[in-house]
Amino acid sequence: MEGHVVLKRVQAIAGTPTIDDTNYASTYYIYNDLGELVCVIPPEATNRLSTEFFQSGATNSSKEAFLQRWAFRYKYDARKRMVLKQVPGADSVRMVYDKRDRLIFTQDGNQRLVNKWAYTVYDGLNRLIISGVYKHGSALTHAGMTALVNDPVNGIGHHETYNGCRIKPWIHRNCISTEIFCQQV
Repeated sequence: MEGHVVLKRVQAIAGTPTIDDTNYASTYYIYNDLGELVCVIPPEATNRLSTEFFQSGATNSSKEAFLQRWAFRYKYDARKRMVLKQVPGADSVRMVYDKRDRLIFTQDGNQRLVNKWAYTVYDGLNRLIISGVYKHGSALTHAGMTALVNDPVNGIGHHETYNGCRIKPWIHRNCISTEIFCQQV
């Protein structure tokens, strides 16, 4: 991989110490075959790799728990858009895009517990005009929300239209009935 940083080290103690993960704060960057950043292992996690991740009794479950607690992780779709971001110690954030590659839904771990998604509505010039919280009637996976967005009949249009007095969000016509009214001047 050309041009990608895979290791960044900063000297942690004074003098001229041996170059290793104890004397230097080391951050590892891991990329997939397409060159997309998929994992960042910060210095504290680097110090714990040999005792918690690479130990002889480590299982896939314990390794996953280690990564969830200590690593930054990212996933991308076929269009190279980030669809999942996980920071250390937190549940992942899911991201859904429309056909014009605009981020329109996000969901963090707390929202996932109550079936809510944050949404953004754009106008025809890609300007943000409305944002809010959408509550779905049941749990909806990332794939489920993506399918809902891309549904050719009941899905989301490309942008909002404005008739001078009323804005009706295009977000899934069957689920969100929010209308925003303005006064005519």
